[in-house]
Amino acid sequence: MRDSAEEEKIRDEEDFVKVRKKVLDLAGVNNLEILDIGAGPLSAIAAKYYSCSVTSVDIDRKELRLWKEYAEKEGVSDRISFEEEDAADLYYCDDAFDVCISFCALHHFPIKIRDQALSEFRRVSSKRFIIVEYTEEGFSEVHSREDFEPVNLKKLEENLKETGITRVIPVDKMMVYVVDKKAQ
Repeated sequence: MRDSAEEEKIRDEEDFVKVRKKVLDLAGVNNLEILDIGAGPLSAIAAKYYSCSVTSVDIDRKELRLWKEYAEKEGVSDRISFEEEDAADLYYCDDAFDVCISFCALHHFPIKIRDQALSEFRRVSSKRFIIVEYTEEGFSEVHSREDFEPVNLKKLEENLKETGITRVIPVDKMMVYVVDKKAQ
């Protein structure tokens, strides 16, 4: 018999995976090559459930090690490359990935480099890029005691609409922006 704390932990873990799977469904990533901005569980979920090949980048080596261990535990480390990269100055060539996904990572960037990071996401993705960010309510729940600045979602949406056809989908206490690249 499980206690209520254990049951709550299991529900939280299921929600953790469920919300990321919903984003990956919206992104249409089956069998695609993905760039995951900000190392986290999304890369393992994409590899495990969507047969994706994933490159997960982060500027923090500790995060890269942590999520590499998670991928090994999930049995998908052979489909994920973990690389130390600055998302505002990516090493990759234009259109190197089918899809670029930033799942609740943009608010970790200093405000002054966020636009440059968006330009890089746009540059390295050939089909589309996806930005997921917290609403004000979601941000205050997750980062109320940390020194991060929330993303101005209205400004973000305006910026993204200049790039391509943007779908904006609310998911829990987050907004998902799917930007299909304009035909060149």
